[in-house]
Amino acid sequence: MADQGVILWPQTPGEIADRSLSAHAPMWVLVGDDSLPIGMTMLLEQTGTAIFTEEERAESCFLLANTVTDPAYAGKGLGTRIAHWAVDRAAREGKRWVRRVTTEDRLVKYYETQGFTLLRTREYKGNMINALQRPAEQLDALATQD
Repeated sequence: MADQGVILWPQTPGEIADRSLSAHAPMWVLVGDDSLPIGMTMLLEQTGTAIFTEEERAESCFLLANTVTDPAYAGKGLGTRIAHWAVDRAAREGKRWVRRVTTEDRLVKYYETQGFTLLRTREYKGNMINALQRPAEQLDALATQD
């Protein structure tokens, strides 16, 4: 990602891995036909205070976070498949929204192609962060299987 000019995450891979051990930050893994991981994401039950309003934080939602896919599968739609799975899962669990946060403007545009809408952009600790959301809805079961 850094080679393509993408702003690096503030967390190291080790810090993300440590978060995956928490019941509050469950990690979900997308596996390929050979059962090897080709993508992962976290679905959090809380949104952060830095960009979401009190009212938004009180709403039932998932925060889709730390989504990555294997670069060997670039262009195969894995990120969209993960996002659609999260939107479907949120609907099945009675959530109202799926939300995302990013510091990367290119990801805002990408997330918008997945049906997310930009809520706002705000400066936080010297970085511009973007909040997006999409209503939870049941989608095609073949595209969203666990």
